[in-house]
Amino acid sequence: MYVLSAGRCLLVCLSLLGTACQFFGQAENHNSVDQDQAAGAGLEAQVEELLSRLDAPQRAVRDQAERDLMALGRQAIPFLQPKRMLSPEAALRLARVRTTLIEQIVATDALPTRVTCKVTDLPLSEVVTKIAHQTGNAVTVSDEVAKLPVTWDCQEKTFWEALDELAALVDADVSPAETGGLVILPQKNRAVQSRVAVAYCGVFRVRLRDVIKIERQHNTSQVSLVRIEIAWEPRLQPAVIWWRGIHIDREQPESAAIEDKTLARREVPVSPQRCFIILTLPVTLPSDLEQKPAVLRGSFEPVLPIGATDVVFDLTDLQKGPRSVILGRSEITAELQRRSANTCEVSLRVRYEEACGAFASHRGWFYSWPVYLDTDGKKALPRGVQLLRMTEDGVTLLYQFGNAEVTGTRMVCRVPLAIVKPVVEFQLALSLEERNRSKD
Repeated sequence: MYVLSAGRCLLVCLSLLGTACQFFGQAENHNSVDQDQAAGAGLEAQVEELLSRLDAPQRAVRDQAERDLMALGRQAIPFLQPKRMLSPEAALRLARVRTTLIEQIVATDALPTRVTCKVTDLPLSEVVTKIAHQTGNAVTVSDEVAKLPVTWDCQEKTFWEALDELAALVDADVSPAETGGLVILPQKNRAVQSRVAVAYCGVFRVRLRDVIKIERQHNTSQVSLVRIEIAWEPRLQPAVIWWRGIHIDREQPESAAIEDKTLARREVPVSPQRCFIILTLPVTLPSDLEQKPAVLRGSFEPVLPIGATDVVFDLTDLQKGPRSVILGRSEITAELQRRSANTCEVSLRVRYEEACGAFASHRGWFYSWPVYLDTDGKKALPRGVQLLRMTEDGVTLLYQFGNAEVTGTRMVCRVPLAIVKPVVEFQLALSLEERNRSKD
């Protein structure tokens, strides 16, 4: 079991799937589709050349080709499909490369990305662009602070810690954007912001937004509402979050914990494209909180799809019948349902050995999977998507293309090839100072 910690935060990941998933295109540059396609074509040719060398007469050449394929990393996985029959030894080497790269992804996708950046008097917007490129996370800057000069030396800090530190240099704040991703905005109240309790928990950041007094009970405790913001790296998108509850602890070990008994494990929906949720929760606070320190402890379980990859299906092959790809513990099946001069319909069935409850009738996170037809190096997007079937272990979707799109030669779909359900534990320092709004 993998454990991620930052300060007092603990992210306990479930046992990693042995060979469960493939490349997640986290660092894709959406500013230039043409450049991406050219780079992909070049990489595909490079992989094909290395695959041919796996059958070279000299062992030294075969060994070097295997090492070179490993060095290409996760981006090479979609192209590890030889166009000709390999010898048994070459096939064994290829399987070893694929398995190794997949295991690397399983071990790293749920870990926080890290930032290394050293700049002098560089505009904040350019610094943020560097961070976005490094981590694959969508981050923007408001016009009010975009041109502020930044001198900063950051070495191997986690994404959230680095971004908050950078924003603090220009008296700004990192907030989730309503339309997706993150945005750096000027601080509205610097004094208040400096007291906000934050917990860094791997790919998650937990912040205490407000503590609102409601009433006092017998002068020994008070019922309050706490507003907690849970944000995650935008490169990831939980299918759902299960809230496990909170309780109050005194920092002194001799003090008994005051637990809130009213909360139960419950489902918290996640809006597509957003990278945060805000919870408003009742807690019972001790009346002497101003004099004696306490911490708010809580935990939650995100159902987290990871390791998405581009899986390619040749339409000519699909005309002969369904085609399936088994990658780790997931299976992806494509079937050509209809193709004419004006219409092309392809069904996509994705199944998981461990779905972790990601599929339910009221969830639609899978509708955002990128799928397109490759037409002479150009992407043709579907005109429509229909849900054909949903089960506990997966989903079947029908993608409909029309008119100009039907000339495509292959279908490319990017789907997560593993789903994990880690337990995230956090603790936040409690303070009632002037930012509390009393309703006594």
